[in-house]
Amino acid sequence: MPPALNPMDHPVCLSNPDRLLSADASIEHVPFAMWLVSAVRPQRLVELGTRGGNVYLASCQTVASLELSTQCFAMAIFDPDTRTDASGIAALRQHHDPLYGHFSALIPTTPADASQSFDLGSIDILHIDASHPLIRLEDQIRHWHPKMSRSGLIIVRGIESADLGNEDRHAWALLRTKFCCFQFHHDSGLGVLLVGSEPPEVLNAFWDSRDEDSKALKLTFSALGSRLSEKLRTTDLRLALAQSVLEHQKIRERLLVSTSIEEQLSHKLGASHERNRHWELELRNRDAVVSQLEEDVRALNRDIAQNKSHLNELLSTISRQTTELSTIHESVGWAFVQRYWRLRARWFPLGTRRGLLYEKHRDLFMHVDAKPRHRPTRHASTKLQGSTNRLGAPNSSFPWQHGLTTVSRESRGQRILIVAELSLPACKRYRVDQKLAMFNIVGYEASAIDWRDHARCMRAMQFHGLVIFYRVPASTETVKLAEEARRLLVPTFFDVDDLVFEVDEYRENLEALGLPSEMREAALDGARQYREMLRLCLHGIASTPTIARHMKGHVAGEVHILENGLDDQILRIAERAAPSSEATSIDVVTIGYGSGSRTHDADFIVAADALARVMQRHANVRLVVHGPLKVPPSLAQHADRIFSVPFLEADDYLLALSSWHISIAPLENTTFNHAKSNIKFIEAAAFRIPSICSATGPFSAVITHGLNGMLARNSEEWEQALTLLITDRPLRHRMGNEAYRSAMSRYRPTAMAAGPLQPILDHLRPSPKPQGLKVLIANVLFSPHSFGGATIVAEQLARQLAADGCGISVFTGITASHLPNYQVVRYEALGLPVIAVQLPNNGDPTLEYNDPAMKEIFVQAIRAVKPNVVHLHSIQMLSSSLIEACAQENIPYAITLHDAWWLCERQFMVREDGRYCGQKTVDLGTCSKCVADSGHAFKRSFHLRKSLEGAALLLAPSEFQRQLYIANGLAPHRVVVNKNGVLLPDRPRPARAPNARVRFAYLGGRAAHKGYFWLKDLFESLPEDGYVLKIPDIAMQMGPPSIQASEWNVNGQIEVLPPYKQTEMDDFFDTVDVLLVPSQAKESFGLSVREALARGIWVIATASGGVVEDIVDGVNGRIVGSNDQNAFRDAVLQALSDPDKHGAPSHTVTRGIRDYRAQAVELKQLLERVVTAHRGGTSGVELPNQRTVSVLYPRSFKPSASPQNAGEAPRSACVDVEDIESQNSQMRIA
Repeated sequence: MPPALNPMDHPVCLSNPDRLLSADASIEHVPFAMWLVSAVRPQRLVELGTRGGNVYLASCQTVASLELSTQCFAMAIFDPDTRTDASGIAALRQHHDPLYGHFSALIPTTPADASQSFDLGSIDILHIDASHPLIRLEDQIRHWHPKMSRSGLIIVRGIESADLGNEDRHAWALLRTKFCCFQFHHDSGLGVLLVGSEPPEVLNAFWDSRDEDSKALKLTFSALGSRLSEKLRTTDLRLALAQSVLEHQKIRERLLVSTSIEEQLSHKLGASHERNRHWELELRNRDAVVSQLEEDVRALNRDIAQNKSHLNELLSTISRQTTELSTIHESVGWAFVQRYWRLRARWFPLGTRRGLLYEKHRDLFMHVDAKPRHRPTRHASTKLQGSTNRLGAPNSSFPWQHGLTTVSRESRGQRILIVAELSLPACKRYRVDQKLAMFNIVGYEASAIDWRDHARCMRAMQFHGLVIFYRVPASTETVKLAEEARRLLVPTFFDVDDLVFEVDEYRENLEALGLPSEMREAALDGARQYREMLRLCLHGIASTPTIARHMKGHVAGEVHILENGLDDQILRIAERAAPSSEATSIDVVTIGYGSGSRTHDADFIVAADALARVMQRHANVRLVVHGPLKVPPSLAQHADRIFSVPFLEADDYLLALSSWHISIAPLENTTFNHAKSNIKFIEAAAFRIPSICSATGPFSAVITHGLNGMLARNSEEWEQALTLLITDRPLRHRMGNEAYRSAMSRYRPTAMAAGPLQPILDHLRPSPKPQGLKVLIANVLFSPHSFGGATIVAEQLARQLAADGCGISVFTGITASHLPNYQVVRYEALGLPVIAVQLPNNGDPTLEYNDPAMKEIFVQAIRAVKPNVVHLHSIQMLSSSLIEACAQENIPYAITLHDAWWLCERQFMVREDGRYCGQKTVDLGTCSKCVADSGHAFKRSFHLRKSLEGAALLLAPSEFQRQLYIANGLAPHRVVVNKNGVLLPDRPRPARAPNARVRFAYLGGRAAHKGYFWLKDLFESLPEDGYVLKIPDIAMQMGPPSIQASEWNVNGQIEVLPPYKQTEMDDFFDTVDVLLVPSQAKESFGLSVREALARGIWVIATASGGVVEDIVDGVNGRIVGSNDQNAFRDAVLQALSDPDKHGAPSHTVTRGIRDYRAQAVELKQLLERVVTAHRGGTSGVELPNQRTVSVLYPRSFKPSASPQNAGEAPRSACVDVEDIESQNSQMRIA
């Protein structure tokens, strides 16, 4: 080839064009066009018939890269009638104008007008697309020839195209005879015409070249053009492949969706069949019940007939005995008896010494033959109710500092927590992500948290049944995590994949690396921290047997081996990886090595000399090193065949690995390396690539030498193994397939989950699940931080439900502790597992009802406990976000409407001045005058109303409370009364001492709406002094008293006492004759009122809603108007005037008052209905109708049962008939 035409002198023609379109012809002429611009350096270049623009844009790119002063023009030809073939110019401009617009122009024109814009002799190079349908070659040569410069060249493309017309072929043949011409035959042909009189000197070689030089020149530019064509074809194929993969994925996703829909429909069909069977069985059961009821009616009719007969006999007996008594009264004997009693009263008067002596001897004489009679005792369950100390409640104010027992095992759940080092991508993948996937395969929920996020780890610890610490050093905070796990009885595992915890072994490894002493000591200090954390854990998890042997000396429990393995992501990459060059005809063998850090330099030396020798003998071998590595000097002579690739992301590294033919894994023979995993073999095997590995334990355990891999112990064995695999291509193929089968059978996720993972899960096996209902109860406070009636009721119900066979867990809040906001702790109280969260104290009022952080915590509690139903008792401060958590986890929930919190921002419908607001149907406009932010009040109301609407069941403690919520828009059928129980007396109340002062009690604290100041004014107006008023001050439970006796200016005695405990209730009420309830607000229940009534205490109360439902006016107490201070004073004066009557227990009416056991029995039935309805897919719970009747009692009438609901008028009450009947039945059972 003439030197002047050598493309190497113009390297621009070897570069890749910025833009190539496969739809455009002449791709393979682009290198020549770029060379021509570089060689000739024209002043003006024009292309006629520009369409796709491959040649033209490449010419512009050359001009730009060489910074030439060339002006370029692209003439886009269109039909003047249809404008055909000009539509593509817009797309071309998008690429052209930003890059070349400063020296190049795209000009739409017609064939006739194209040359008119140019001066004569102004064009150095003209490109003509002869295959353009609108170009006639002969005409255009005639138009353009005068425009050419003295050195002008005309380049004609497409001269050998099959689409070239005969007329143009003839014209080209004439041109070849008229001008000097050079012709290329590839890609539809290209001709070069010298039309100027002074051709460029560099092109003279075209015309002067010999045949062999001409052929070489043509072959050179043909090869350069073919390279571009193949490159473009490869790009198109890759795009097509990517599109096919995407379409395949979409089809697969649609198939999965279809399969899921089919499974859902099948499940629904099965559920429908199951419901039908259930309904058929229920119908048969109900038919049987009806038949039994009919038989019972017939039996009752027979009993009635018998009773009528017996009644007639009794009436006859009474008549006979009446006649006999008349005869006796008229007899002489009766007259003597009457005289005897008169004489006895004179000689032995009661209360005198003679009278007492007579009574003593008379009783002794009368009971000589009498059998002793024992006082009946209350049922044993009452004993349990009266003594919370016997329930094992912790005495400490911080019960979460005490260890848990097996009571909490079930509520911990079966979730797994991995506290891990997540900053190392490879470690995270093989020791964390793979475990999460395997746990998921076998149906266990697992999560991972970075060990540095101490607060999150501590919170998550409370909701998991097993904890794995992966590569976590011992620090102040991580030690607390381990200690907390021990307190929770949560099994702990320390997981590690090398010997970083063995100080001596680690020291040897560090010294071998030649690290400075400061770095070695820092690393050894880390090893000591790992060792300490290992010893704090009960069990160990090792990636290799060597690590397992070393761990056994540090843990008290078991050590399990769980190797690194494959995961779905690796397998997906392996499936879609492009075939390696093994499938090509080029005989190049690539040996690959992956290095994670510079610490592998010493390991690589093990195989370096063998690699140097085989590369010396086999020129077709190249070495690819991924990651940091210092190549040994012995390989320096082969540097041109050694390719070092910087560190890649994990998935990119795997894609690169797929191009290897042989994978190598050399390791020094040290204890530290024997603890290394065989992951290099596993990764290569996933891509069916054979491996040569050092004969350490993990590699030897999986590789059968010569079958699925090669093992090498010295340099000679390395050379033999390398030579064998380099020279035997079929062996490489067979060995790679065997390695793949070995890896898949042992290390695929499902195999590892079903095998080595199972012994770890054995530590998570739960205690036998209870057969009864599983309930998660939420209440703002719980023992030992009890405060208020709602907490008392919640505690008692939780305990009674647990005693009735329910699985009970408690979720509660902590208001005062050293814990940070939202910190979660577990403890046990009343024999129950408790999950407690530190309530936030940041002044945001929105959190009181809408707290996203609390929602997330409750979600974790639900996932751990897995309840059938959630009972939200009193959840102010916990917020209604608990409801959102229930909805998210699809758990039905019941709400107890304990007070007005759901309606009133101030909770008790009490204004800021402490007075009752008086609303029955709450008006937010009125409320806006009572709160600081009316907008907040509206948002709160709307939010809570939505929460109530989603409840499966709404419970009210009294009929009054039920009617309040009905009046505020809740459907009557959705609210059912679950009347609160109370602690019934543990023993009979002792008689009141004669002539003792009247003992009043007031339990409302220093609160205006409870009537404290109202009552104080009343007593200060009394002239009487024969009383004592006992005031337990609840503030003393948490600090100094809020009430001082000295502030009462009264004639009687005031005693301010600490609040009594539940276990001291009987002792307190033994010292009380009359309970005063001067409440100025409507209250939902009145726990202390029922407790007093059950003990025979006379109660004087204002008409304060649910408080008075069990008071029968004039029978067991007095009910007066809320603001009627005169009536209340009269009732107090009556009690003072007749203390024996009001202080005696003879007026006790307790039929409407029940204990907590009866309430819990009813609540359990209601919750079971909720669960049944939820499982059946219904939105509501079928509840019995709540029917009420009004009953009037005269003062002189003593009923056998007290009404349940008292209204405003004295001696009037509303009774829930079915509820009372149910309670009566429960009382009879008890």
